[in-house]
Parts: sequence; structure tokens; C-alpha cells
Amino acid sequence: MKKTTMGVFIGVALLALGGCSATPKGPAATGSQAASSKRQAKAGQKAAKAEKAAKTEKAAKTEKAAKASEQAASTSRKQANATPWDRTKAAKLAAFMKRWAPTMGQRYVAFDGTHPLKVGTGLVYPQDLNQELVESAQTKIAWSPTGKGNATYNVVAIYNYDGTEPPLPNRITYFFAFRDGQPVALVDQSRDGQPSAAPTKNTTVQSSFATIATGGSDQAQATPNPATAADHATKKVGLMLYALAFGKGNDIAALWQEPGLAVYTYQTRLRIDAGHAVTSLGFEISGDVVHYWRKDASSGKPTAEQPEIEHTISLKALTARFGASTQQKRALKQAISAMPAITHQY
Repeated sequence: MKKTTMGVFIGVALLALGGCSATPKGPAATGSQAASSKRQAKAGQKAAKAEKAAKTEKAAKTEKAAKASEQAASTSRKQANATPWDRTKAAKLAAFMKRWAPTMGQRYVAFDGTHPLKVGTGLVYPQDLNQELVESAQTKIAWSPTGKGNATYNVVAIYNYDGTEPPLPNRITYFFAFRDGQPVALVDQSRDGQPSAAPTKNTTVQSSFATIATGGSDQAQATPNPATAADHATKKVGLMLYALAFGKGNDIAALWQEPGLAVYTYQTRLRIDAGHAVTSLGFEISGDVVHYWRKDASSGKPTAEQPEIEHTISLKALTARFGASTQQKRALKQAISAMPAITHQY
């Protein structure tokens, strides 16, 4: 009986010891598993954020590269389509020639892009450019208002002065051109035989043309003289007369955009033009009466030889037609502000 009791006691003790070594269960075990799961979730979220950031950065780099490529292509297209000459540069050249010519005792007439320019030796430009030699050599030279073309010299502007002193006839003709994209001022003073031009030796003309062609302003143009009140009134009358003679109806809004338009005195008379003999107008102001002289194209003579016919109009009637409305006043103000100071030429 004692042996049996002892055996049962030992068995119970062994079971109790075995229970002490088993895996813990209850609240402690549950907390440990939750912490582990939380750490794994955080690690997963961190990895997902890193992957998303990497994708976002890659997409941004791809978009940036695409924009850079498009900008480069756009710049390349603009450069391919760009022209070395335009209306703004033409106006600057006209203003320069108008200032420079009197210092040489000369007055130049420009080819206006429409009416052929006949010079004193009988040549007519630009059509006779095909006869022109350059430095006594046969060279392709052609009219090209944009400065781009297939000729060796692409001419963007032509200015001519017909001399009045013997031996006659004589002329000085400037061809402002581009060769391989570079500005070159050619001059022709030939009197007979085949016409031949050469790069001008006048450094003022060449350097001013080069500066204007590259988008700059010549020194004289950079410091314009302010107009006096008298100049302002004279220019206003000149502009209204110009609109009367060469404008379209009563609309003068585009006058201020006319390249090279200027008022000056020549001999004893005021004149207004844009450097073209065809649209040159002489005028005088006598109280309320304005006298103006316009070339008579019906004579059939070359422009330089056409007689000027006198006309008159009252200042009151002229102003009522071209300087009364707010729009007209604004256009006149813009045109006057764009014009150089009145000069005196002899």
C-alpha cells in the first residue's frame, strides 16, 4: 500500500515539472506576437514608400529629359527658321543713313521694296543686280529682303546717291547684304561699263550695318535728341500731310510703324519721307495755310526728274481730317516719338 502511494506521488510530481517547462501561453505570448507583426508591417510600409519614391524620381527624371529634348528641338527649329533681317533692323538702317548722309554732303534714296530704283547711270535695281560684279568678278548677288537665299550676296537694302558735280553721270550705290550669314556693305561707284561693287572702305557704314544686323544700335541712334515743342508741331503737320498724300482714307494708325519716316529741311523747304523719292513730300507752313509739293508721276519721267506740283490745304481742315479723334491723336503721338529730331540738309 505504501509503495502504491509513493508511486502516485512521484507521478504527480513529474507531471508538475513537465508543466513548468511547456511553451508559455496567455497574455504574455499574445503581446510578443503583436509586436513582431507590427515591426513587420512597419518594414513593409517603409519598403513600399521607398519603392514609390524611386518610381516618382524616375518619372520626374524622364519628364525633365523629355522637356529638355523638346526645348532643344524647339530652339533648333527657331534657329533654322530665323532670318538675319527684319523690319525693325531696316528701320534702324534707314535712321542711320538719314543721319550719316548729311555728314558726307549727300542724300540717299532707298529701294522701298516695291518701286524699282533707277540710278543716275541708267541701271535699275534690284533687277540689274544680275549684271553686278563684286570686286570685278562674276558673283551671284540677288535681292533677298530676309537676308536668306541661294546667292553669294543676299541683298536686304539698297541706297543710292546721284552726284550733281561733274563728271556726270555719277552715283554712289550701297548694297547692304549677307554673305554666309555675315553682314557686308558693298558699294558701287562705277560710271560706265559693267557695274562692279566692292566692300566699302567706309568703316562707319560697315560697322553700323554690322551692329544693326546683329540686333544692336549704332552709337548715334542710342542717344536720340528730344524734340522741341516747335519740332513736335512741325512733325505733326508733316505726318498729317503724309497721310493725306500717301495714306488710306483717314486712317493714320500705321504711320508710326513706317520705317525711317522723318522730317528735315532741304535747302529752304521742309520735307517728310521714309528715304524714298517716290513718297517724298515738301511742305511749308504759312499761318493757317499749308503748302505742300508732291511729285507728278503722270509726267512719265524717272522719279528723280519728275516735277513737283504745289497744293494747299488749311491747317484747320488738315487737323479735322487727320488729328481730331482720340485714335488719330494717339497715332500721331506714337509716330512723333519714333521720329528722329529735325535735321537740316543742304
